[in-house]
Formats: sequence, structure tokens, C-alpha cells
Amino acid sequence: MKIDLQTLSIVVSGVSLIATLTLYSLKQVMPKHASIQAWLWSGTLGTISFGAVLLFGVLGNAAFSIHHALSLTSMYLLYKGAHFLQKDQRPHPRWLDGALIAYALMTAWLLRDQLTARYVAYDMMAAILLALTSHRLWRLSNKGRNEEYTVALAAYGIGTIAFAWHLYTALRGDFVNGADHPYNELLLVIITFIICAWTYGNILIIQRQVQRDMEDKIRVDDLTGILNRRGIHEVLHRLLSTDAPFEVYVIDLNECELLTTCLLRNLKWELLGKTVLLLATIIDQAHRAVPALKT
Repeated sequence: MKIDLQTLSIVVSGVSLIATLTLYSLKQVMPKHASIQAWLWSGTLGTISFGAVLLFGVLGNAAFSIHHALSLTSMYLLYKGAHFLQKDQRPHPRWLDGALIAYALMTAWLLRDQLTARYVAYDMMAAILLALTSHRLWRLSNKGRNEEYTVALAAYGIGTIAFAWHLYTALRGDFVNGADHPYNELLLVIITFIICAWTYGNILIIQRQVQRDMEDKIRVDDLTGILNRRGIHEVLHRLLSTDAPFEVYVIDLNECELLTTCLLRNLKWELLGKTVLLLATIIDQAHRAVPALKT
């Protein structure tokens, strides 16, 4: 069955719209999650980009220029969403955002009448962005040990391969005869899979991340950021279940009234917890360096 460009665009934009609505429902539950916000914008721009292709008969090559610019921006937002999965991650510098958007707009406009060159510029940047996203997810997954990243890694990995292959076919000159190309059937399957796996994989990651955050809140004291009684019991139970030797340091801050008062009055509760951890580290290093200090 031969699939033309219009059919491809209708199916992909529809699937992308469903994925975007799914992420929007997730955003209602976690409105402040930076990754969801970035992915929601990515899905929105991706839907609009394929919707623009439907207007090819009216807009001509301008439709592909719009698709080119919006689609690349969408993939950059995928990368930003993965970037924000890591806690306490600084936002990207504004110049990087501006540089990517400028690249998308300039190549879309300057190469609007050069089909092969436009495909090369588009596929090259898309493959790079998806490869960077895959690499970041691989690092966050503890090199594949966290299973919730598997689906998303598969989606981004296949996307990287697909765009690299598309770049190769563009360099080979498969798109010189028109906007439509001979791989629409395969592209439909690949793009549909990528969107579905991307959506499901991102939901798995967020779900597991929220679960871990809730587990941490049960084990960690909110004020100081150090383990509470439950967390200490779990650590001790884990250590006692092994034959490895370990040491326990007990620091009574009631005996350090001046230090405690200064920290709580002038600074923050979090610094009290950090001070406890610092003291424990200093004591441990002193014991390792001078065994005679152990009594």
C-alpha cells in the first residue's frame, strides 16, 4: 500500500495530538514539573509541525519550512525535558536556546527551495539532538540499571538511528524529485512507534521519580535533610545483613549549643543537617588517617 505525504501527516499529527493531551493530563497532577512542561511544549510544536505539512497544497514549500523549524525546536525541547529530570539541574543558558531556534529558522528559510540541503540540515540536527537525549537518559538510568528508562531509551535510540538513516538517504540524493519520498510507509511505522514509546516511556520515568521522591520523604527529615529514625533503621538493617564491618557515629548537637543556635538563628535548617554530615565525614577521615584515635 502506497502512503502519500498527506496521509502520513494526518496520522502522525493525530498520534502526536493524543500524546500531547496525555502529557497535558499529567501536567494537571504535577503542574510545576519542569520536564513535563518542556515535553508538553515539544508535543504541541510537533503536532503543529505535521499539521503544517497538510497545508502543502496551499503554502507550498513554506509548509515544509514551518515543519522544519517547529520540528527541530520540538526535538530540542525533548532534550531539555530529559535535562530537567536530574534534580537541582540548572536551566540551559539562554544563548543555547537562541542558537538552536536561530539555526532552525535560518535553515528553514534559507534552504526553502533546496530540498536535499534542507533534509540534510534537518536530519543532521535531529539525529544530534536525539543522540544527546539518549545519552543523558542513559546516564540518568545508571547505565541501564533503572528499568523505567528502557522504553524512553528505545524510543530515542530508534529515533536517532532513523534520522541518521534519513540523513544518509538525503546525502545519497533520494529526495531530488520532489517533497514526497519513497519511504513514507516505513516512516509512518517508525514515527508512530517513536511517539507512542516516547509518551509511555516519559510517563514511566515521571511515575518512578515521584515514587522515589515519596520514599525519600519518608526516610529523610524535611528540616535538616538528613536521615530520620526510619531511614537510620533501614540503613542499619542493610548493614547488619552483611558481614562487612561498619562504624556508627553519634553526634549530640545539644552539647554544641553555640553552633546549633548560630545555625538556626542566622542560617537555615538545611545547614544544620549539612553540618552534621560534615562533622561525621571529618571524624571518619581522622579515624582512617590515625587509627590510634579509635577508642
